Amino acid sequence: MTSAPSTAPSAPSSAARPSILRRAGTAIPAALLAGSILGALAWFSDDIGYPYGLLIPANLVGVWGLVAFGAGAGARTVLGGAGRGLFALLAAVAVYYLAYGLLGEGWRAAGAFRAATIWGSVAIVAGPPLGLAGSAWRHRTGWPRSLGVAVPSGLLIAEGLLLGAQVPNDPPARTLLAIEAIVGLALPVLLVRGARWRAIAYAGTVVVAGAAIAGLLTVLPALRAAADTF
Repeated sequence: MTSAPSTAPSAPSSAARPSILRRAGTAIPAALLAGSILGALAWFSDDIGYPYGLLIPANLVGVWGLVAFGAGAGARTVLGGAGRGLFALLAAVAVYYLAYGLLGEGWRAAGAFRAATIWGSVAIVAGPPLGLAGSAWRHRTGWPRSLGVAVPSGLLIAEGLLLGAQVPNDPPARTLLAIEAIVGLALPVLLVRGARWRAIAYAGTVVVAGAAIAGLLTVLPALRAAADTF
């Protein structure tokens, strides 16, 4: 009579371990695959050059943010979303610079490792919060869900408006960047229900967009200069 209570609690914990391992075994490869596809497309877009590369906008910061957000949204837990965002962006950086290292010429191939190290560090910093935002949108309700959407929304709007203003004489690029900003504006409407929660999402979007514009004006040029100096 005393053996049943002692063994019953152990069953859920022993069953939970394989479940967690199974989820990790599928989540990590999925994030790596998404990131690898992004990195390959970004390399191909660069390789075919302007203006045809604009047809594959895989080099936009906002697109990288969306991939990390989407990878995080596919996780079953908020913590898992942060990990997925990290793995997705690290894979994207690795594949992008592996392609340049193997197929590139001149300074691109020679400096691929250094540039990959710099942008890989950025992926380590940016990937988890972007993935966390995706998982918060997927698994939370109320204001966490709204603020989760605000992250990619603000990033898309910031890049679209800022870079669009920097290319006034380039209609194809301006069109692409305008589309990016419009997508950012539409995300809260598409992904959040209820006027109150959409209002919170747009308020968060304004904050994120402001921070993103500051980063695009100051941090991004410094990173590009460091990555392109060999």
